[in-house]
Amino acid sequence: MGFAIAGLVLGIIAIVSSWYPVCGLPIPIIGIVMSALGRRSVSYRTMATVGLVLSIIALVIGFIITSIVIFAAAFHRSS
Repeated sequence: MGFAIAGLVLGIIAIVSSWYPVCGLPIPIIGIVMSALGRRSVSYRTMATVGLVLSIIALVIGFIITSIVIFAAAFHRSS
């Protein structure tokens, strides 16, 4: 039960923090691990699945935002 709730909470926090470059990357990774562990519980599987989906979406957004920032910094530095 605890892993499913932790995964859901981390998934929600990860969606918010994914818009901050570099800082938003560790939280979704921890959320994915917690949600995967939480899926073992039959009664809380849906909650863990929602946390897993939110964490994966946040991880993708975090990678995109971080890549844009790194690319912009490299482009700005070369100009």
